[in-house]
Amino acid sequence: MAVILRSLTTSTSRYEERADGVIVQRLLTTRTQTLTDARENTSALVRIAGVTRVGS
Repeated sequence: MAVILRSLTTSTSRYEERADGVIVQRLLTTRTQTLTDARENTSALVRIAGVTRVGS
């Protein structure tokens, strides 16, 4: 089992950054994702991945 360095939780998902560099998304619900959920999840992924500039 890989060591979890940090995690972020949104209303529908949990993102975990492992010591081996892999980011895992775990779904917390089976309901249909809304646009607000998608934005929240995208923001969480960007934060945990450490992305500073998108689209450059």
